[in-house]
Amino acid sequence: MSVESLFEFHGGLHLRDTVLWFDAPEPRQLCFVSHANVPFAASHQKILATDLTVQLLRAMGAAHGRGRRAHEPQALVSPFGRPFSLGQLSLELFPSGHVLGAASLLVTHQQRSIVYAGSINPRKNALVERLEARSCDVLVLSCRFGRPRYVFPPFEQVAQALLRFVEDVLGRKATPVLLCSPLGEAQMVMHLLAQAGVACRVHRQVFAATRVYIEAGVPLQEVRRWPGSSTDPPGAVIWPINLHDSAALQRLGDVRRALVSGLALDEEIRRQMHCDAAFAISAHADYPAYLEYVQACQPKSVVLTQGANLELQKDLQALGVHVSLVGPPQQMSLF
Repeated sequence: MSVESLFEFHGGLHLRDTVLWFDAPEPRQLCFVSHANVPFAASHQKILATDLTVQLLRAMGAAHGRGRRAHEPQALVSPFGRPFSLGQLSLELFPSGHVLGAASLLVTHQQRSIVYAGSINPRKNALVERLEARSCDVLVLSCRFGRPRYVFPPFEQVAQALLRFVEDVLGRKATPVLLCSPLGEAQMVMHLLAQAGVACRVHRQVFAATRVYIEAGVPLQEVRRWPGSSTDPPGAVIWPINLHDSAALQRLGDVRRALVSGLALDEEIRRQMHCDAAFAISAHADYPAYLEYVQACQPKSVVLTQGANLELQKDLQALGVHVSLVGPPQQMSLF
């Protein structure tokens, strides 16, 4: 069987002749959910994930304010590094480095080793499990920032610039509002602000995700949920990027808004967000990191499910691997 015929894309990625789907956006009988930022992850009948991903899904689902869930999937939970069988499949979860509990999946199927990478992040991050790269025959890669323009500057450099922005805004008696993903970038920013002694308040989605981090023993300080009391000290506000136009932000009075995301490198996104500043801090890999990750995995074939473009295909082919595309074109989301 050719690599192309191993998979089909029909409302999500499916491994043919098995019950297994990967991060599918439509309800499926059994779907591997690589991390808690995956859209519609709670819609499936059963999900395969780490325990922390399941905890984050439940906490963030409740924080969206939709009331009691009409449906919660049955969770098949597996720790990292413990192989198990599912029918004729041999499976193993291992860390992808994206957010807490985020996993890649190693599948042995028809005498081929297949790695579904999920969202990866090779940068050192004390808040999450460190990325592992596994050798495989076939690597399934979703490159959110899979264009050459996405090269993130050194974290320390961007972190210092962000802190200068926050301190400058506070010095003007205004409120810095930091727009980022509630899971991943939000915790990175909170950790950075805490180390600098800057107080912060957070949206309920950020608060819910952060509670799971803290209960898991991650070194994050307790934070105040916004809106706090009138006696709360002034500080930064961490807000979900997809709620950047929320009317609730008007209650803060004089604000200065900053985008904190890999999307900060995208001029069009910066213009749409109407931000005063933008900082490229991301829980995802950048373009060079994807290429380094492929080299570390040493696959014979790479299957791209997102971020496919001519430059990426050529650079991957230059590494001596066969490149296949599976799935429709996808637009960049704010997560």
